[in-house]
Amino acid sequence: MEESEHPYKPNKDVRKKFHIPGASRLLIRFDDRSSVNHSEMMTSVSFYRDEQHQDVIQRYQGNNPFAPAVVNSDRFWYRFTSGGGSTFWGIRFSVIPLVLRLNDREGKTISI
Repeated sequence: MEESEHPYKPNKDVRKKFHIPGASRLLIRFDDRSSVNHSEMMTSVSFYRDEQHQDVIQRYQGNNPFAPAVVNSDRFWYRFTSGGGSTFWGIRFSVIPLVLRLNDREGKTISI
């Protein structure tokens, strides 16, 4: 689980890498209380495919419910930034590994 302070402080820039070896995909699920200042252009929660924070997977702003996101990888980079204005509750999210596996009972061989 990852979370900001509640409420978060102004002028924050938090970056972190998430990596769960063996996962086929990762599910990001937000706490319903998650909210950030929608009028601050610098305030957002963003998820990226690369360490340079260029290839955006999903970006969230405001206080609408943050929809779950699925990352088609076993890793992603996260960035939470806040501007200098008013602050809100902040964010809290969980990262859940999704693994696609077939065992002998699930995979069937067809003989022709």
